[in-house]
Amino acid sequence: MVDANSEDETRKALLEMRRYYAAGYSDSEIMRHMSLSEEKFRHYQSQIYAQDQDALEKAVSGRLAHEIMTLKARLESAVRNCHEIASRYDVRVRERLEAERMKIEASVNIVRLLRDGPEALKIGHNRGTKQTADSQKAADKDG
Repeated sequence: MVDANSEDETRKALLEMRRYYAAGYSDSEIMRHMSLSEEKFRHYQSQIYAQDQDALEKAVSGRLAHEIMTLKARLESAVRNCHEIASRYDVRVRERLEAERMKIEASVNIVRLLRDGPEALKIGHNRGTKQTADSQKAADKDG
């Protein structure tokens, strides 16, 4: 069982470390100011990295999902507009045929988006994870 006081102390320590990082302190300066052993500092640092990674993954995934759904809505609107143009007899035949071609193209793109969108979300999620992991490796080298 985890002690509530321990959780509160950890939360406060992480917040304090974040403040030092934001102020531009180095790892060794933070350890000195907070009177932390290197082991305890690295433990807190890994918790910060994990929190940041989770936040980044959620942001990337959420943003990408939003962009996919926005694109889907735009394509659906294009299909409706092209259908309207293709159905009008006061529009030249060439323009109606072009509108019909564009409607089909937009429809195919919707299918592709629905097929590939979930995979793109996974890729975006993995990119966020890889970028965060790369950042953590770089920080470990600097620290």
